Amino acid sequence: MNDVVVPPKVEPLRVAVVMTCHNRREKTRKCLESILSQRGVDGIRLELFMTDDGSTDGTGEAVLAVWSGATILKGNGNLFWNQGMRKAWEPQRPPIRTTIGWLMMTR
Repeated sequence: MNDVVVPPKVEPLRVAVVMTCHNRREKTRKCLESILSQRGVDGIRLELFMTDDGSTDGTGEAVLAVWSGATILKGNGNLFWNQGMRKAWEPQRPPIRTTIGWLMMTR
């Protein structure tokens, strides 16, 4: 008789980081580096959804250098915070049932 118990495969919990920005390269980079450096979050998969609202300072490129799997959506510079956040929210909004939380970033 085989008494070996194989635990079920557990999918990582998914937390979506949702943000929007316009010409905030260094501030955004430091924010994301801080999020990614957190300890004690084993079993949690962080995903970034960000609207780059017409930045001319290379914010989007800097974000991808820090968080290579980020989803970057482009704006024209007139979305501001509200519409930029709505745009960033769209690709990952419910009914994706594996998302357990959203980290909404503000300035």
